[in-house]
Amino acid sequence: MISVIVVNWNQAPYLERCLDSLRPARGGEVLEVIVVDNASTDQSAGMVRARFPWVRLIVNATNLGFARANNGGLEESKGDPICLLNNDAEVIGDALGIMAAYLRDHPGVGAVGPQLLNSDGSLQPSGRSFPKIGDVLAQSTGLYRLWRRDFFKEPGRDYSRIAPVDEISGACIMIRREVYRKVGGLDPRYFLYYEDVDWCWRIKQSGWEIHYLPGARVMHHWGRSSTQDLWRVRLEGRKSLLRFYREHVSRLDFQLLRAGLLAVDLAVVVKGILQVPFQAGNGRKRVRSGLHLIKLTLGSGAR
Repeated sequence: MISVIVVNWNQAPYLERCLDSLRPARGGEVLEVIVVDNASTDQSAGMVRARFPWVRLIVNATNLGFARANNGGLEESKGDPICLLNNDAEVIGDALGIMAAYLRDHPGVGAVGPQLLNSDGSLQPSGRSFPKIGDVLAQSTGLYRLWRRDFFKEPGRDYSRIAPVDEISGACIMIRREVYRKVGGLDPRYFLYYEDVDWCWRIKQSGWEIHYLPGARVMHHWGRSSTQDLWRVRLEGRKSLLRFYREHVSRLDFQLLRAGLLAVDLAVVVKGILQVPFQAGNGRKRVRSGLHLIKLTLGSGAR
């Protein structure tokens, strides 16, 4: 039996599509589906109870964040393997069965992920090496646009081939229960973002391989939950970014990352100040957000 854990926050329409793709009649694998709702106010829980009585529903009193909510589902799950699936994802065909079979046939592989597709069916690059400091700074500063390429797509890679990778997107990742017992769940200190990267880091450090499987396909409607509160997303994303690199890279690399981020934030503040005489509201908002991120980044130095 495969356990599938879906965390939801105010995304009833996408959650409904996600669960429709998991109906017991689809595919050959027996599924245990657990939805963990993070205190949604859009009747998500009621929709699950009414339309999907075979789903186990856990309703949190508050929004616990992605990592802690998934951990709640992991603790309640009984199957092996276990799959974390985003609420804005739809499983295509027997993708989960394909991933489970691959894990059974490859005992050295601890986790796998599918080929992700955008809403229009185009490739959404997934599975890559752990991002280097230079790549993170290029993304944060927007410099990657000079190369006119998708930051997440690895140059020269054939995404139609199975490949060992360092990390798999948390949009859909399947692991052995043995791996979960050994490395534990997601780090609850991550509210949003980088919790999947940290999980993959710990899986790799424990001696397991992680593989990308293009034969399994999942459509991922990118970022639907994160658009609900963009400032909170940006703030939590910065916290997670700093935490991951503070704990997993050299002190010198971490200080280089902080310096680059501070330079970006300072540029935002200066731009906001220059904007005030012409667009006072937007300018002040930009200054406040830049100063807030500077304060957050400066306070992240302790390892």
